Amino acid sequence: MIAEFINYGDKPSMNDATAIAQVAVDAFLKGEVDTVYVIYAKFINTMTQQPVAVQLLPVQPPADAEQEGKRETIEYIYEPDPQAIFQALLPRYVDVVVFQAILEAVASEQSASMVAMKNATDSANELIQDLTLTYNKARQAAITTEILEVVSGAEAL
Repeated sequence: MIAEFINYGDKPSMNDATAIAQVAVDAFLKGEVDTVYVIYAKFINTMTQQPVAVQLLPVQPPADAEQEGKRETIEYIYEPDPQAIFQALLPRYVDVVVFQAILEAVASEQSASMVAMKNATDSANELIQDLTLTYNKARQAAITTEILEVVSGAEAL
């Protein structure tokens, strides 16, 4: 592990992603690492977050692209040439993958925090109800004892 980034707040920006991606790209281009993975918690729904590891570098084509390559290949004409387009888009692609990972992680954290706070609130409300019931029983017992003492004192006279 070369770097760890954990504090980007509740509203991450593309600049945060670019800084992270730059560290990864620099290490990859210098040959310090052979492969770069982004590991994060993917937001599935409020109750489910799934750990995910995505290979960032070297860039891999999607699984669907490999199957499409076996079908019919269509030649497109690009302006400028495909190499220039690739060189312009690749850094943005890496930034976007990192930004998506950050957003997924933040959403997962917010969701887990919301669920934890709801569970804590529910537990506190249940505790309040239990303590209120115990208090009322103790108060009722004290009132009953006082009434018995008054009645016993009246009978003694």
